[in-house]
Amino acid sequence: MKRIILVLASAALILPVVILAIQVALTQTRPRPAAVRVAPAQRPGYYLPPRTAPSPASKQRIAEATDFIRLKSTLRNYRIALASGNSRISERLRIILMRHQRDSVQLAREDLNRSQTGPELELAKRTLASLEN
Repeated sequence: MKRIILVLASAALILPVVILAIQVALTQTRPRPAAVRVAPAQRPGYYLPPRTAPSPASKQRIAEATDFIRLKSTLRNYRIALASGNSRISERLRIILMRHQRDSVQLAREDLNRSQTGPELELAKRTLASLEN
């Protein structure tokens, strides 16, 4: 019985102190440190798009870009067919590339200039030689 009275008495003394501390903490405003804001464009890896959209390309420009990518992809497939020794596919792709021989040879020369290692350089030379003939 004495313990219960002691617990109740100590709770009666502690409870007002806790309530008073909470009230002071809620009413007291602490100055917050100023946050340093970084503009989104200055963050690394963040791209801020332009406010106005660029004007769309003409249909002619889109058609030229599509043809260029198609030709480049066909040349890559041709190189792979040459490297793997698949003569059936390489002959079919060569026919397509010869329709645009000037552009195909130019792309093959660019590949030759980019080639660095021995096997890659040899394949680029074989590709260019087969397109120039």
